[in-house]
Formats: sequence, C-alpha cells, structure tokens
Amino acid sequence: MGQKIGYKPTEEHKRHISEAKIIHGDRCKQKSNPNSPYTMWVNMRARCRDKNKPDYKYYGGKGIKVYSGWNNYTAFKQWALDNGWKPGLTIDRIDNNGNYEPNNCRFITIHENIKKRNADEGNPSIKLCDNDVYIIRSLYILGYTQDEIANLYVISQANVGKIIRNITWIDTNESR
Repeated sequence: MGQKIGYKPTEEHKRHISEAKIIHGDRCKQKSNPNSPYTMWVNMRARCRDKNKPDYKYYGGKGIKVYSGWNNYTAFKQWALDNGWKPGLTIDRIDNNGNYEPNNCRFITIHENIKKRNADEGNPSIKLCDNDVYIIRSLYILGYTQDEIANLYVISQANVGKIIRNITWIDTNESR
C-alpha cells in the first residue's frame, strides 16, 4: 500500500521508522553474537515479563522489573554502548535483588557472572539457566570448542557435549 500523494510523515512516524530499521539490523546480527545488546534486551525483558519463560520465576516472579526507559531498544543500546558493552560481555545486576536499571547494571564476562551468581547463592556448584544453555549452544556454533566452553562455565566438557547434542536441556526455547 503506497503513501497518499502529498503525504508528509510526522516526526513521530520518522522516529518509528528509524527505530524499526535499527531493531531489524540488530536482530539480524544476533545469531553471530549471543550477547549482543539486542539479544540482551530481548532476554532481559522476557525474563521479567513473560510468565511462560522458565527463568521468569527468578526475575519477574520475584518482582524484578526493567527500567521503563529501556522499553525503547535504541535507548537501551545507547546506554549499553556508553557504559562499556563490547562483544563477550553480558549484562549484570550489581544488586541481584534490584531491577534492571542504569544505576544497577554493568557489563561483565560470562565467567565473572557465573562466579558472582554462585557466590551470591553460596553455592560452589554451577546452576545453569535457559539463557546459559542458549549461549553455550551459540558459542559452539560460533566455533568455540567444548573444552573452552566448559572452562568458561566451570562445568565438565561432558555436560557441554550433552547440552550441545540436546541430551539435556532439550526443552529449552531456541527462538530467543
């Protein structure tokens, strides 16, 4: 359906078009970087809002929310880029009982995030969540060896192999 002759888009319409182009471009790139700002934004919001996500009980189910200014992807992406995001880093809530908001979030490596999670829980063993499994599978597809992934997550290479081959975590939603 074409534009009416003489139609002049409003500034709001132009903003929506610009946002859609940015989201589309970043969504297309997400498979090559499982910790991209777009993937983090989608997963962060799903964990806090979607009661059907297995991780919801640890986030939204505990009352953790996403800062309303981050409902707009470009605002979140700009914050991420201004605050040290780079490939290989993941978002971290400084206070695990706090919300996803600018003054409570930072970027750390996956390994640091796992160590922090286990220290916060007083648990020396690793507990994986759906997002970890998604990242493990993505890293393998990107060329990381099972041994490299095992070292990163401090789990056995055998467990990494089972995750990759869908022997364990077979019900994990791959459409993130």
